[in-house]
Order: sequence, then C-alpha cells, then structure tokens
Amino acid sequence: MDRLDRAVDPVYNTAVTNMRNEVLLCVFAKPLFWLMTSVDRSHQPYFFMSGGIHFMKKAFAVGIGGAIGTLFRWAVFQLPPFFGPVPHAAATLMINTTGSFLLALLVILFVRTIRVSAELRLAVTTGVMGGYTTFSTMCKDAVTLLQTGKTLTAAVYLLLTVVLGLSAAWLGASAGKRIERRMVR
Repeated sequence: MDRLDRAVDPVYNTAVTNMRNEVLLCVFAKPLFWLMTSVDRSHQPYFFMSGGIHFMKKAFAVGIGGAIGTLFRWAVFQLPPFFGPVPHAAATLMINTTGSFLLALLVILFVRTIRVSAELRLAVTTGVMGGYTTFSTMCKDAVTLLQTGKTLTAAVYLLLTVVLGLSAAWLGASAGKRIERRMVR
C-alpha cells in the first residue's frame, strides 16, 4: 500500500487513530489516574475522596509558581545585553546563588514567622524558586565548558556553584532567623 492509498483508506486511518489514542492514553491519562488514585489502589479517584481538592490546589499552585520562576530566570538571561557581555555560566551561577539565598530565607520565614497557606508556601518555594533556579542549565554549562577544552574553568565553575550556593543558603537561613527575632520583639 503506497502513501496515497493509506491517506484515503478509512480502515488504515482508523487503525492509526486508535493506535495514537492508545499511546496518548498510556503516556498521559493512565499515569494521571494512577497519581490521583488512593494509596490502596482501590481505583476510587483520589480527587473525589477527602483531601483530593487540596492536592489539585497544591499542584496548580506549584505549576503557576514554576511558570513565574521560569519567567524570572528567562528575564535574568535577557539582562546581559544591557550590562555588556556576560558568559552564560556566570548568569546561571548568579541565578542559582540568589535562588539558594531566597529559598532558605523564605523557608525560614514561612515556617517560623509568616503564616501562609500551604498552597502559597508551595507556590513560592517549590514553584517560583524551583522554576527560578536551574540544576540542569548548570550541568549543561559545565559540559559546554568541558567540550570546548576549558576543563579548569568548568571545575572552578562547578566548585563555585556548590560553595556559593551553600553559603548563600546559610546566609539566607541566618537572615530569616534574624528577621524572626526582630519580629518577635
């Protein structure tokens, strides 16, 4: 059967459509149903059981927060033309360092000082900060440096990322605790 015959053959088109629908069902719908079913796998959708709507609200909050964080990261990568040429790895280092500081600060504040809903806390910490920081881009930048023969630069970049990230997180947690002490007074 040549290409033209397949295009007009309704049996072939139906078979292809059914196969495509089965693939979509296996890839998207079945994992979603599995995720939303109860732990005992009784196949009663979790969404309709107690707490199901809370799961959906939290998932939606994380998704919206992630989109916002990703837009912030994209905006930071757009800044170098205004400040002169900045290597991609330097922008990623700045993003991950500031993200580590902010995440630690916000976690301390949200847990100890500022009472917010679970959805808002997840939207800001997991969503925004998770979308803003980027482990995969850091790895890609390191591999790019290695592929261009800049082994020492890649090693320094990775070491700086870890040391600055941990230091920034420690400073963020310390700042959060300091803010907490001031608010308690």
